[in-house]
Amino acid sequence: MYNSIHAYGTEVNEMDEKDKRIKELEQQVAELNERIAFLTSKLFGKKTEKTRRLQEDDRQLDLFDLEEEQSEKTEDSKEASVKSYTKKIRKKNRKIDTSKIPVEIVNHVMPDEKCSCPECHARLVQVANPKIREEVKFVPAKLRLIEHHQAVYKCPECSSDDHSKISKAPMPRSLISHSKTGSPSIIAHIAAMKYVYKVPCYRQEAMWKLRGLPLTRQQMSKWMIDVFNNQLSPLYDLLLKELKRQRFLHVDETPYNTLVSEKANTYYWVVTSGKFEEKNIAAFTHSDGRSSDTAKKLLSDFNGYVQTDGYAGYNFLDRTRHLGCLAHVRRYFVDSLKNSSYKASKSFSGEIVKDIDEVFELERKLSAKFNDDERLNYRRRKLLPVVKRVFSKIASVTASAKSALGRAKNYALGQEKNILNIFEKGYFELSNNSAERAVKESVMGRKNWLFSSTFEGARANAVALSLIYTAKLNQLDPEKYLEKY
Repeated sequence: MYNSIHAYGTEVNEMDEKDKRIKELEQQVAELNERIAFLTSKLFGKKTEKTRRLQEDDRQLDLFDLEEEQSEKTEDSKEASVKSYTKKIRKKNRKIDTSKIPVEIVNHVMPDEKCSCPECHARLVQVANPKIREEVKFVPAKLRLIEHHQAVYKCPECSSDDHSKISKAPMPRSLISHSKTGSPSIIAHIAAMKYVYKVPCYRQEAMWKLRGLPLTRQQMSKWMIDVFNNQLSPLYDLLLKELKRQRFLHVDETPYNTLVSEKANTYYWVVTSGKFEEKNIAAFTHSDGRSSDTAKKLLSDFNGYVQTDGYAGYNFLDRTRHLGCLAHVRRYFVDSLKNSSYKASKSFSGEIVKDIDEVFELERKLSAKFNDDERLNYRRRKLLPVVKRVFSKIASVTASAKSALGRAKNYALGQEKNILNIFEKGYFELSNNSAERAVKESVMGRKNWLFSSTFEGARANAVALSLIYTAKLNQLDPEKYLEKY
């Protein structure tokens, strides 16, 4: 009898162990499926984070009910029901602003032989106001060879047969010594094509050849390194100094391939001034690595506040002066919403994303006329309670640390203190999107340039991107700006 009871107890324990092991394996499979879904979406999926496009596998909307879905259908059909009748929504006629384009007037008059009335043959008289039709004409770029004739003078009184006192008329110095093709306009256009429109030098080589100027990619690359690393470097240094005078900065980094480096990736670091600062500045810096040493050097002598994405390399910053990014918190829960294996996790993630969207919507309602104090008071009254509610919900949820929801929870709680710091000053921002927009300049360039052969070339890219992106932030034409300086 005892042996039977003992054997039964052993079997029960074995069954419990098996059940426990099955649950562990099921959890592991779910986590791996989430990871596969996440990586697959990164490679092949849409990069959108708009909540209305995030759908369940059963094609149900995660965040919005059928009223939202019906609303989208109504928009697509361009009809809106108003009480007892249906109103047709007319498409807006969006006029393109052509005020900055030079105007050329072309007069069209009646030929003399036809300038008579077809009925009585009297001479026609032109009315005061002509009929005007406008069209924008594209004028292709043209090359001209400019010959600089420098006048030379001598004094007839002081000059003699064996000695003459010579004076020369002032003339602009050559940008590239002993080069008639390396003019400021050519250099500025090459730089604009590469850094504004992301056209690499090997593609520009073919374009210049078609225009009748056979510039080589090697020659253009050499010019970029010379101009940006040497001649425009002082201007770049001034940008860095001016950034450190700001109250608040955004910082981000992105990988880049430099062939001479022994590491798989080098990095571009970008620092931008805040939205509410007086000066709009962005500066790129190239580094061989992503360690905190680069960030420390970049932010040395800066005593203001810094907003980052939570990368551990910024942990040396004073916690009271380090701001987190609410958009990154949202991004983690969007990933959980798209890739989680459990409906409960999807539902919770969707709720958090909706709450964070409410915070950003309240921020958009801020008056542009608010000063820093008014902006801070508004945020503390309207936004802060919602943000605290979000973190309270996140702290209460239970999730495996390796799951998509668990990763989102751990990131959010790790950044909670930094995000609450946003509500300490009125000139802070909810997200680090300013730096991320700047980083996209180098990311789009990387997709076209692919790599830099040397550190000198990579640094020249950083200087060029800094000057050009800062010009764009200040509504300046980058090509004209570079040609001038």
